[in-house]
Amino acid sequence: MDLPLCLSCGAELTFVRPNAVDLRPAPPPSPKAPGRSDPDALRIDVRARVMWGEERQAIRTDLLKQGVPAATADRLLDAAIRERREQFRKLGFSNVMTAIGCTVGCLVTLVLLLFAGKRFPAIQLTAVLCGFMGIFLFGALFYFVRGIRRMLNAGEGERGATDVEDEDLLPD
Repeated sequence: MDLPLCLSCGAELTFVRPNAVDLRPAPPPSPKAPGRSDPDALRIDVRARVMWGEERQAIRTDLLKQGVPAATADRLLDAAIRERREQFRKLGFSNVMTAIGCTVGCLVTLVLLLFAGKRFPAIQLTAVLCGFMGIFLFGALFYFVRGIRRMLNAGEGERGATDVEDEDLLPD
């Protein structure tokens, strides 16, 4: 059978069926003993549950029901709780740095308000700059208090880590 030729370059054209079906067999499931869970999946599950503020005793009870030895469950929980505390301290430091940035923004807005108000005495400019200054001041106070609380308490009393980056939760 002769294939059609391209009108511009003369090359033979081939066509692919748009509804082609992959007929290769699916890979077989990985063999696991009944009642045993994957250690990596177990570690990720424990880390996620601890990070979202679930109680230690509830997680431990579920692990024991799954057939995980008590020593392994305690070791996984201790590691996950240490990681949560470290993560909340990092978040607290990040919040304090954000508060410092908001404070600088507030000061820059104040300087603009003082100097621009003399050169351009417009009530709209003054209102906008005062609004920005108030937003920066509120942000600075909010993030400073939140950051100091997180650094001192390491996440205690916080239900979940809603501002944790997804990359921080993925295993290395």
